[in-house]
Amino acid sequence: MLASAGSGNEEQGFGSFRYGAGYGDNLNYRIYGMGFTRGPEYHQDGQNFDDWRAAQAGFRIDWTADPRDTLTVQGDLYTEEAGERVTATSYAPPYSENVNGNADLSGENLLARWTRDFGDGSDIQPPDLDEFLSIGLTLKDLLAESGMAGGS
Repeated sequence: MLASAGSGNEEQGFGSFRYGAGYGDNLNYRIYGMGFTRGPEYHQDGQNFDDWRAAQAGFRIDWTADPRDTLTVQGDLYTEEAGERVTATSYAPPYSENVNGNADLSGENLLARWTRDFGDGSDIQPPDLDEFLSIGLTLKDLLAESGMAGGS
């Protein structure tokens, strides 16, 4: 296990951990998590709008089912709140105005990969689940379309 943490005047707090282990010769896994909070930069107008907070966690599992078949499953999720300044413009006075606010960002991904080795130097590997997610479907959409999502 690896863990670290710290703080300072701009990097106000941060922490992370990693842990990995295995079960026999054919199953290995890892998990991790990290997060931070950063203070705003200096601005002459005294407005502290660009502070930033984030957290992320994930996992990976590698399984050798038999000498021919391997499976990898991994996933991550994150959430962030990033301070920003946007200049809003209009045709009426005041023609432009600075607006300070936070951007709420979040996301997740999941990858599943199966590989079969035919033993003659060739193998087969179907498309990864993440290829379906990268075309604009979220994991929630994919599960709902497949009928795997619970609910009404």
